Amino acid sequence: MILYIDTFISEIALCPNRKLEAFLEKVQQNSYVYRKQSKINIFRYSAASYTSIPWSKVILRIDGDIKEDIINLKEFLEECFPGADLLFERNDTGLKYASVLDGIRKDNPWVFFSPNNDHPFIYKDAGIFDNLISAAEKAEAKNNIPVTIFYSHYTETINSISPSKYLYGYTGDFCKVVDEDEFSYTVKYDHLSLASLQVFRAENLYQMMKSAGENRVIRTECLGEYTDYNTDSLVIVPKVECCRHYDAYMHTSFVVRDYITSSRVPPLFIPDNFFEGRIKIRYGFDEYSKDYVNINPGKSSYAFESYDGTDLAISIDDIPAFWKDRIESIEIYHDFKEVNTKHNILVQNVENPWRSKSDFNLRLTIFYRKCFYKIYFPLFGKLVAQLHRKLHLIKKQIFHI
Repeated sequence: MILYIDTFISEIALCPNRKLEAFLEKVQQNSYVYRKQSKINIFRYSAASYTSIPWSKVILRIDGDIKEDIINLKEFLEECFPGADLLFERNDTGLKYASVLDGIRKDNPWVFFSPNNDHPFIYKDAGIFDNLISAAEKAEAKNNIPVTIFYSHYTETINSISPSKYLYGYTGDFCKVVDEDEFSYTVKYDHLSLASLQVFRAENLYQMMKSAGENRVIRTECLGEYTDYNTDSLVIVPKVECCRHYDAYMHTSFVVRDYITSSRVPPLFIPDNFFEGRIKIRYGFDEYSKDYVNINPGKSSYAFESYDGTDLAISIDDIPAFWKDRIESIEIYHDFKEVNTKHNILVQNVENPWRSKSDFNLRLTIFYRKCFYKIYFPLFGKLVAQLHRKLHLIKKQIFHI
């Protein structure tokens, strides 16, 4: 599998949202561990997380609004990925992406594609990708349609793939689970899956990018109007959380009323002295210590919610794979009795933040979604899309983007 990051790092939000900023500030100001970090540091943290995965090749295209800070990443990135194909520029057209992919598509490898810079790999074992790729190749062998693998947005994805889940159809995707194994679901869609945070086959990604030509492309979501979008596709959905958006899922407040709050799925944080390889952990202690990463699977709240909270409620065996070589010490409370994290409300929230939704309300919500996407959207969707494109052109002229 090849790692391909092609991203732009900016400390200034292109379209700032005061509502989301307020959500984040409340968390960041209530906990030292969860304090605000620069976008550069978040990218460094994300890049470091990928070092635990055995890549066959690494391609990095990095740009940003503060050029000096971007160039200063060179030593860090070369240390993380010796021999990487590294350039400090971002691709912004289909053909530019295609030119990069053309050099690797000969054997049609899997490509972990990321135009984002803030989705660290947080699972405990990098070997999960062997299982996911095995499921993808099994699906390819049975079907002659594109296959991709979701590697992030776990909570949203796992809760949108069947009619019993709260987010089923919330983006208009009324998909079907067609296969399942210990590690993943194989889900069929009646269109191409163009979400950027996926593992693609190099050839499929190349052909889609090439079809966009000289048109502006910075994410695979940009490709819908240039490809045959109404092509069936299969997506491998992991049963465990591989990567998480650094700011978590509070952006769902723009889509669903019962959105994913920070108390249900917390944002991520960078442990003190992480980059120096001197993380200090206290495990199972009831009292909180600011000088450590506090982990206690017996807690029912986070540090940004209450003084009695913890930084993480996971088992010590579930710490991210990329932390392990950077831990200086772990102190374990002598009288701590290990608990089953599956029974912890904080762990349950990550898998399903909407457990309280009644069956009737769930069916009613899905019915409304089907009416919207099957009736209203086909009638008025094109008009709305045209208006959106016109507004985007006006914004480009004003902000020179």
